[in-house]
Amino acid sequence: KGEWNYELKAVYVIGILNFTFYDEDSEYFHHEVKLVDINTKEVFYDKLTFMYLEMPKFNKTENELEDMFDKW
Repeated sequence: KGEWNYELKAVYVIGILNFTFYDEDSEYFHHEVKLVDINTKEVFYDKLTFMYLEMPKFNKTENELEDMFDKW
């Protein structure tokens, strides 16, 4: 029992997938998903983010890596 300031840290769920969600866009492999209120169309809670990486769509060679995100 005690006081709590509710200043929760952000939580990120990172899914590294060996499959693809959609085949329509072969270049779009990085999805950043947040919970959105259906009525207001605004982010419901900004401290929860789901990141999905569709690895079958990431086909760069080592020489083609452009930034730290690519290298990661």
